[in-house]
Amino acid sequence: MSNWKAEVLNEYSKNPQSIGREAARKYGVSWSSLWDFKQKILSGAVVYDEVVSKPKILLFDIETAPLLVHNWSLWQNFTSLNQIQEDWFMLSWAAKWLDGDEIYRDNLPNHPKTFAENPSDDLAIVQSLYDMINEADFIIGHNLKKFDNKKSKARFLKHGFVMPEPYRMIDTLDIAKREFALTSNKLDWLATYLGFENKVAHEGHGLWVKCMAGDEEAWNTMIEYNDHDVILLEDVYKEIRGWSTNHPNLAVYYNDARLRCGVCGSDDMEPIKKTVKTNLSEFKAYRCGCCGKVGRDGTNLLSKTKRSSLIRNIT
Repeated sequence: MSNWKAEVLNEYSKNPQSIGREAARKYGVSWSSLWDFKQKILSGAVVYDEVVSKPKILLFDIETAPLLVHNWSLWQNFTSLNQIQEDWFMLSWAAKWLDGDEIYRDNLPNHPKTFAENPSDDLAIVQSLYDMINEADFIIGHNLKKFDNKKSKARFLKHGFVMPEPYRMIDTLDIAKREFALTSNKLDWLATYLGFENKVAHEGHGLWVKCMAGDEEAWNTMIEYNDHDVILLEDVYKEIRGWSTNHPNLAVYYNDARLRCGVCGSDDMEPIKKTVKTNLSEFKAYRCGCCGKVGRDGTNLLSKTKRSSLIRNIT
């Protein structure tokens, strides 16, 4: 819905009597449109969270085939380009929208005719992943920046796609490394450490070999493995996001003026006793009741006199 509806609903919650002809002029809509919307509010047909726009956040994970190469020994291999027999390609992907129920997926056997003719032709699944990413404002993955994002873009490039529409990245591996000193930063370890399920167990490299050979049972395991990774990714992300010190500000993507958490977008913000002080400013601080993140507002509490008395450091 358009921005005026979110603003009207927010104003109505504070003062129902203010929603009249003057409000219609204020928001630049016809009185009849505002009247119809007000009746929906009165009937309970409008829920605020359904009116305000939100960021679309996609969690995803890809699986790729290995390089097939000729090597002369088991140890200290330095593979030259002319030893590569077949380059890597995408086997499958799985994704879900944050807080959504449905898991979306695509894999090579989903396209049986192409898979039978050329088992390494990943155009169809690369296309479907490209379409998903184009819908997203944010993408989330574990080792996203070095693996899933770059590998995906490599296949987009291979198949002649243009650059996807703008999105921002949230990498749970980055958060884990930046904020904690864990025994391991692997997704499986993080999930177990935080009390979630383990990743789906499998035989290792042999599973990839069998999938490339078209083994149906192996593919069933691969799909389950890929799907479950996305579920674990969401569990881990939601558990650690409130600790992130460089998380993108999700509040920018909501088309209302409510005080919102920059990490999860919740408007359940409670003021805390401490204020946040920089070298030249002081701000009110709040804790999010959803993810636990502490943030500050943008209003400087220091008076003009106090600000002018502060000595700046010289570098």
